[in-house]
Amino acid sequence: PEIYYAYSYFMLAKEVNPQIITVLGGPFGSLSPEEALRCCPELDYVVMGEGEMTAVELLDKLGQGWTRNEMPQVQGLAFLDDEAFVQTKDRPHVDLDDLPQIDFDLVGTGDPRYTFIYYGRKGFRSPGWSVESSRGCNFGCRFCSKPIHWRRDIRFRSAERVVEDMEIAVRKYGVRNFLMSSTCFLSDRGRLEDFIIEMEKRNLKQYGMGYFLSLTRADDGRRTRDLVTRLHALGMEAACFGGEVSDDEQLASLHRQPTSR
Repeated sequence: PEIYYAYSYFMLAKEVNPQIITVLGGPFGSLSPEEALRCCPELDYVVMGEGEMTAVELLDKLGQGWTRNEMPQVQGLAFLDDEAFVQTKDRPHVDLDDLPQIDFDLVGTGDPRYTFIYYGRKGFRSPGWSVESSRGCNFGCRFCSKPIHWRRDIRFRSAERVVEDMEIAVRKYGVRNFLMSSTCFLSDRGRLEDFIIEMEKRNLKQYGMGYFLSLTRADDGRRTRDLVTRLHALGMEAACFGGEVSDDEQLASLHRQPTSR
């Protein structure tokens, strides 16, 4: 698991300078913050769930010289205080459109750490960028971290902001292909129609855009089948969904909807 790589970085940081403050974010810390802290004494803080506001506030308070006794005032945080586990109040989710525009200059186009490689139906390798479309999921599948990490809440960025990111990537950086970062890309019909209108208006193919991929649920794909044809014309090459089992009893045990039928 990747958590062990994170632990190794924390241990290295403390070897270099024991005063370095180490912070963990992501699904594992959000699901098991106490376990994460107790398994790695070199870990100082866990930022749970959405990290943008919590991480900034934590750094601000550390810069002001705050001690752990004062940190319970920071929402969305977990830490150990003299071996006692402390978990602060959940931080309210942000409106995704309120977050600032990403500085794509920090990413560049040639760094493989910030691209995905897709093997298309014709067998070619093609790099692309991931574009955040939404966060969360309002279902509760037992095998998935998202119900806990995002508190069974799904929020979408506006279609205008998503397509704006795509246009900047295509026209300024020469990016051709995209992965829509969303587990339920097809779930909101109204927002999907807005996305189609925005894509048709900007016509990114004229600037060299190739295709985009999405993740979705099978039932959402069935409900929006008429829109999928239009999305395909705009460049959607695949809408990927999971098929865990075909038995309804097993699906029910996983809290997985819909049924096999």
